[in-house]
Amino acid sequence: MTLSLEYEVTGSIGGSVGATSTPCGIDEIGAIYYRRPVPPVVPSRVPEAIGAWMSNEARRAWGGVLNSSPSITWVNHPLAISAASYKPEQLARAKRLGFAVPDSLITNNPERARGFYNSHGRCVIAKPIGHGEVLATMPQDDRIIYTNVVGPDEVPNFELVANCPTFFQQSITKEADVRVTVVGNSVFAVDLWSQDNTWSSVDCRRENMRDMRYQIRVLPTLLEESLISLVRSYDLLFGAIDLIRDRAGKYWFLELNPAGQWAWLEQLGYGEISQALISILSGESKAPIAP
Repeated sequence: MTLSLEYEVTGSIGGSVGATSTPCGIDEIGAIYYRRPVPPVVPSRVPEAIGAWMSNEARRAWGGVLNSSPSITWVNHPLAISAASYKPEQLARAKRLGFAVPDSLITNNPERARGFYNSHGRCVIAKPIGHGEVLATMPQDDRIIYTNVVGPDEVPNFELVANCPTFFQQSITKEADVRVTVVGNSVFAVDLWSQDNTWSSVDCRRENMRDMRYQIRVLPTLLEESLISLVRSYDLLFGAIDLIRDRAGKYWFLELNPAGQWAWLEQLGYGEISQALISILSGESKAPIAP
């Protein structure tokens, strides 16, 4: 990929980017789909410290030019992704927007953790505050920390909370997990019948979601509107949202992933999510205005 930039004294920026012999002018870029980009490739012969510096220089160059064009539609802008990636803030924002949110505690105080556990009838789960991936030196030793029930056997381990902030949450008796993908003003909701199998009843991602039963779900209109408002409040055009529906039919907000997975649902036949993304990126559908 080649990049050429020119800065004028007037403050304008020009140049081109491209992976072929016919590069594209920067002013011709209308939209960018941004999801989990890989770092720039640095020649192996370059010393590690210099390679890290070169990688950062490339990132700053690309980011600088692309961020300088206000006409580009981002799905999603990297700064918006970063701002929307903090679960504690998501819970507070969702609550302000009227979502039902399970009682939650993030603490490194063992007594507070023990008190929360007891005050909720010992029906509490623990989950990562960030992502659950634990990368080891050898890939075969990598681990994933899933959501887990805090059982009676774990009570003596509350003292270990002092070593690291830990996320505890009221356990909700589920009817189903609900994965919602918001693209612009389009909402795609799918039930994940996680309660069919013991291994997926607490965290539906376990066992690579094997034997999972799916079903398209039409959400209440007010809930759809609230989900769109939540996504746009972060200046996002895409969001993957995890809800649960309890046995009384009430929906509970868990989290929003601004760069979440969605293709597997479409491949299984549950929603034309890619077409909605294409419509936003091509300008066929107007991006909603942030509230």
